[in-house]
Amino acid sequence: MNADMPIYAEHNSSIGQRRANNLSAFIYILVFLVSIAPYAQYAAWIIPLFFLFKEKDSELVKYSAAQCLILYFIMNVIHIVLSFIPTVFSVPSSCIVTAFINLPKAPVWSILYILVFLITAVITFVCVRYAVAFSAYRVKFINTFADRLAD
Repeated sequence: MNADMPIYAEHNSSIGQRRANNLSAFIYILVFLVSIAPYAQYAAWIIPLFFLFKEKDSELVKYSAAQCLILYFIMNVIHIVLSFIPTVFSVPSSCIVTAFINLPKAPVWSILYILVFLITAVITFVCVRYAVAFSAYRVKFINTFADRLAD
């Protein structure tokens, strides 16, 4: 494993004394599931923000929450841009479900919307895999911001 991906000793979180690896994975999965729902996706990044401020002991949970927050915040900004641009030309997408529904009406924008969602989903599940093993997958380009946010 890469030195850029730290391995943490087995420990519990300060939130309900849950195992830190399970809580870290839960944060990613919960935010992913909320991001599927129409319009709820735009508030999904608030979930890891709660865990980031609530966690006192676990560096793994804090880093996972910070990285998840940034990842889904970026995804939502891109989705907002992709949903406003096509309103000039065609029907916008408000979530991944409507992106599939609008595929025949606005194929380019819907495909871009779906691609952004799929890339975020892949990154999320890679992060979950590492979190379960008491490690942190550090996503390039956002890991510096996540480090600062987790401190």
